Amino acid sequence: MIKNVGFLREWEKTQDREPPDVARNRRLFEGMYRLAQSLGAWGPDESLSAHKIALARALNVRATTRAPR
Repeated sequence: MIKNVGFLREWEKTQDREPPDVARNRRLFEGMYRLAQSLGAWGPDESLSAHKIALARALNVRATTRAPR
């Protein structure tokens, strides 16, 4: 729960409103996935395909709900 909504709104105004860098975000995600595997938190037999599907769905929903510029 956000306790100081005014502070959050002011902080949001200071953030850049550039489109997300999908390639960079994917590299970060895959790097964190490999790190989790190396730490034993995510077994090598667990597939990344289900997460890629969820990511694709999330990106598709975002793209279809975004207001035109």
